Amino acid sequence: MSIEEGRGPGGRGAGLSRSDIVAAALRLMQDHGVEWFSMRKLATDLGVSPGALYWHFPNKENLFAGVMDSVGLEPSWDAASSGTPRERLAGHVRILHDYWRDHPVLVALGRKVRPTASARHSTEGIAIIREFGFDEPAARLHWRALVWLALGFFYVEQGVTESTHHEPIAPGRYQVSLGDQPEIIDTDALFEHLLGLTLDGLEQAAGGFC
Repeated sequence: MSIEEGRGPGGRGAGLSRSDIVAAALRLMQDHGVEWFSMRKLATDLGVSPGALYWHFPNKENLFAGVMDSVGLEPSWDAASSGTPRERLAGHVRILHDYWRDHPVLVALGRKVRPTASARHSTEGIAIIREFGFDEPAARLHWRALVWLALGFFYVEQGVTESTHHEPIAPGRYQVSLGDQPEIIDTDALFEHLLGLTLDGLEQAAGGFC
């Protein structure tokens, strides 16, 4: 039985699965943006009545949460599971930065519904910072600063793609013409430089090297 033939609670097309709806919603938001998205536009795209969607998701916010869950907001932390506290902490921050960069729509959704993995990555990140010798309140403060560093860098990277004076020459590499001499910017190298400076300061604040 096709979607168009489906009948059930919620109106025409109620045979549509939650995973079908979530996949279509994610695709539309990636193509057009979160602010553009609406349940009615999604229903039109799927060829079903809006009631078919509301049978599975009572409101748009509930659907947003479903999209967040489906993408798997808990990325693999294997790359940050070994090494010194500094190495593991750097790995955590890199994973967050790379994950947001690979799934930019999730950052926009995170402003509307709570990110699924926020509790887990915060708990693990704070635990690593405690190994530097900080107490719980200080570790939470430092972790929040690191998260904002990665998120802020993500926003800058997104803006660079729309900049009139940043000419893309390769993935993650731009030629900038702000002065007399053009400059090549490697965003990955720049992020590593910023992360390194930040971790240097964290180690100094801890009174030693980890």
